[in-house]
Amino acid sequence: GVTRCARAHGVTAFMVLLTAFQVLLSRFSGQTKVVVGVPDAGRRRAEVEPLIGFFVNMLPIAADLGDAPSFVTALARTAAACKGAYANAEVPFETIVEDAHVDRDLSRPPLFQAAFSYQSEPSAGIDLGPGVAAERVARPANGARFDLEIQSFATEAGLSGWFEYDAALFDGPSVARLARAFESLVWGLVADPSRPIDRQPLMSAS
Repeated sequence: GVTRCARAHGVTAFMVLLTAFQVLLSRFSGQTKVVVGVPDAGRRRAEVEPLIGFFVNMLPIAADLGDAPSFVTALARTAAACKGAYANAEVPFETIVEDAHVDRDLSRPPLFQAAFSYQSEPSAGIDLGPGVAAERVARPANGARFDLEIQSFATEAGLSGWFEYDAALFDGPSVARLARAFESLVWGLVADPSRPIDRQPLMSAS
């Protein structure tokens, strides 16, 4: 459903899921303006492509949902915001924070406290050549980087992922409810994208 929706509206599955996450945050928080951080690989320059290291830059993607748009409209806005952010992805996050003139609070990250990532990978593992292979293994998190984050993956078997959260702010049952609401919301959004986002279901029929 997500891939079909993305193709129908000329966007990526990442944008569909990111927009759904923005809607989820707006519905649960009651805030119509939300900002979600998304990672950029930071390897556009040829000189850094062969290097081993961490070059990820976080890009803030803002959404204004105050007019209760349809999912189609919200998706188009998110797609435009993503294109603008990636066009300026070379700008360091620290520079964006300085230019935004936000009041700094050491208790939370600046600009956004929620993040979303999406990766495509084969479910059977990663082929690195004859005699060498790698696959993803689950490991305990070393601590949440943000208040709330979705790590999502597209595999040959379909979409999967998990929520990471600050245990000082959320408990397991609360995040489990968020996850169920996100699943219901995604199904509703892709099934009826012309419906206003404030009338999309957050619960399944059961």
